[in-house]
Amino acid sequence: MASTPPTGPLIPDHLARPLGRGACDLAALIGQFVAPAPDAPGANPNVRRSLDHFARLPELGPRLRRLPGSPSVLIQGYSDPGNAVALTQFLAGHIAGRPRLQVVDLYDLPAVYGLLGFPAPEFEYRLADASQLQDCYPDDSVDVLVQDFLLNCTPSALHAPILQEAARILSVQGVALISFSDQAGVGPRPTMDATEFQRRSGVPWCPGAYNLADMFPPGTFPASTLDDLAGQVVLDPATGTSTLITGVGRFEFFRDAEVMLQLFREAGLVNLAMDRSEGVDSHGLNCRRYRCLLAKSA
Repeated sequence: MASTPPTGPLIPDHLARPLGRGACDLAALIGQFVAPAPDAPGANPNVRRSLDHFARLPELGPRLRRLPGSPSVLIQGYSDPGNAVALTQFLAGHIAGRPRLQVVDLYDLPAVYGLLGFPAPEFEYRLADASQLQDCYPDDSVDVLVQDFLLNCTPSALHAPILQEAARILSVQGVALISFSDQAGVGPRPTMDATEFQRRSGVPWCPGAYNLADMFPPGTFPASTLDDLAGQVVLDPATGTSTLITGVGRFEFFRDAEVMLQLFREAGLVNLAMDRSEGVDSHGLNCRRYRCLLAKSA
């Protein structure tokens, strides 16, 4: 499978890797939401689509109406520039006041949006790691927390810390809206283990990497490796993770739904209700998607 080059202007390294995490295709990552490829086999989920599913859960409305008049709202991980508007409009149907909308992300999104020519969404922005928010958010400080497939974009080693931080900062009366896809969609893809990956790439498999380029010293990533590995899945039996190598080298991470639900419980989150659906994403994966309405454990 041939690699797909990133679109748009070159993103300076200090913007693409502000916290030392890879983003070899940051322009394409954001651009796919603003201007999807006309020949893409499907659409990637975003907050607006997820909220359509959360709206089907009868438990959500009453929980939102019990929140303070101007609740603290946090989106963890932000790619689609329309997410802020979608969430604000949705909450307006359930709360009287204006929410305080905040975003944390690994990348300097306002600067990146400016480089790509997109208007910056209206939110309070913090450059931060969702697994380490101690310096940003005290305990019980967020009333509505949204993770829209963040866990599918994050190495599995960080799933537990991210969820533990979500439970810590979520208020007692608050709700978390967490969406993820399970492993079903990657089942038909060619697979390999870490040993086979090293044989074909020449570098050891690194379960904490965000993309293929992260595994190579700066400036040494060979395009031929991406051409060889794009579209394939690396299996990690130790964590039960299937990692998809996308056409631009970015990784997407998938685990069994029961594993994810157990991680919620271990982090101190109670699953109040869940919507399950299926859809095809831009990689052609037939995804099984879960939208979970969660609260802090008593």
